[in-house]
Amino acid sequence: MTVSPSAATDPRLEGPPVTNEFGAVISQTAPLEKKMHLRSIARATSFVMTIVIATTLAIPIGLAQTDTAQVAPVAEHIETWKGTLNLGAKLELGLKVYRQNDGTLSAKLDSYTQNALGIPVEFSRDGDKYKVSNKALGLEYEAQRSADKSMLKGVFKQGPVTTDLEFEKTDLNYEVKQNRPQTPTTPYPYDSSDVTFENKKHDLSLAGTLTIPRGDGPFAAAILITGSGPQNRDEELLGHRPFLVIADHLTRQGIAVLRFDDRGVGASTGDFSTATSEDFAEDVRSGMDFLKRDPKIDAAKIGLIGHSEGGLIAPMVAAGRDDLAFIVLLAGPGVDGARIIQTQQSAMLQAAGESPEAVTANQQLIAAVLDLMKSDDDVTATAINAACKSVVEEIQDEDLRKKLDVPLGAMFSTPWMQYFIRYDPSTNLQRVQCPVLAVNGTKDMQVLADLNLDAIEGALTKGGNQNFKVVRLPNQNHLFQETDGSGATGDYATIEQTFSPKTLAVISEWIAQMTK
Repeated sequence: MTVSPSAATDPRLEGPPVTNEFGAVISQTAPLEKKMHLRSIARATSFVMTIVIATTLAIPIGLAQTDTAQVAPVAEHIETWKGTLNLGAKLELGLKVYRQNDGTLSAKLDSYTQNALGIPVEFSRDGDKYKVSNKALGLEYEAQRSADKSMLKGVFKQGPVTTDLEFEKTDLNYEVKQNRPQTPTTPYPYDSSDVTFENKKHDLSLAGTLTIPRGDGPFAAAILITGSGPQNRDEELLGHRPFLVIADHLTRQGIAVLRFDDRGVGASTGDFSTATSEDFAEDVRSGMDFLKRDPKIDAAKIGLIGHSEGGLIAPMVAAGRDDLAFIVLLAGPGVDGARIIQTQQSAMLQAAGESPEAVTANQQLIAAVLDLMKSDDDVTATAINAACKSVVEEIQDEDLRKKLDVPLGAMFSTPWMQYFIRYDPSTNLQRVQCPVLAVNGTKDMQVLADLNLDAIEGALTKGGNQNFKVVRLPNQNHLFQETDGSGATGDYATIEQTFSPKTLAVISEWIAQMTK
């Protein structure tokens, strides 16, 4: 089950068979409910390709939220069931059953771990036989209720995944609240206001929040740039709101912060589905113009902070400009998207304990897709699926062949993905002349630290930039959570820390030096 609100393994990096969170098969991206802002478009199962480049995650089960307005009015809430789906990562689920005014039954599914609640499903109950499905997500669950009516025991299916799943009957009002101790609460010791600004080039409006220290100013300012997948201004996923945490910390340190909903997400207009990283860069440029007009902002001290794909976008904006005071790359890619996907896949599959044969087969599959995309600028989903089929048919192991036999064409043929795979960030990094801070966690499995930091450092050096700092942060994952584990995406939800205070200090202290 793959839940996707606004986040992805969308190597938009970040649907039913793929996730932020991904094993050897690639799951397809599923429709996202913009109101949920989960950030993962492609989420994978324990054996599904994980393409995650931004704050994209690979999560073993994914529920793409759909429009709850389609659900008939509820007359009575009659049952609540709780269960745990174990697909490498453990996802706490809830199933709520309702009786409508006309006597028919309906249900909604909750993925508490992924903060995806009220997901409409097709539901039927015939005696003690329960059936739940969602065609858009490609998931099915059939179960038998126990004689004492306290348990549901059945089989869950989604894409290539089939596993046992049990639910236990619980109180009607049962819910799981995630502990996120770093999330700031009001009142804030600074001014916070909702703002909108226009991207006139693309004829759209972007909505966000501007936090400004109290006092006369003018103040240095930073624009936060989200990672891949549709995300809101807080880069919210799995109950975490990292951009809210970062904005709160920086503003308390005297730095104004603008964070905004991606185009087509939340209160921002525009079409996210057809946009590429370059389009998102234009949104950031519009944000810069907006800040320059604010009398409380020092126009000479505006910088950018990008996470994951946002760390790809920041150098695009900074390249060739002399009006940026700094850029901060949080797990930003230093190599092209094809390399990101290949290295990410190997790291995640090995950490998941997959066999060398499975890892090799997955790499061959991905290589076939990437080679085709690099050789054909107008590659179609049909051609990609055909390339995948030719590789899968050569696999001798039947179980492995079934796991890898997943159509990837729809995901890899999107404008965003085609741009991402071909884009080499070194070109623009060589043109960046403002101060640069590049940081990565040593346990980042989505944008590998050594590979990408070395590439970033090499490009900046080649371009003649003499004011940059590269920092490797021990025992931190792609979200900059401190972890004793491997850094696997499945741990993101269970770690209560949203963003390492150590990393917050590294960022704010460096910006203070660059803007004093």
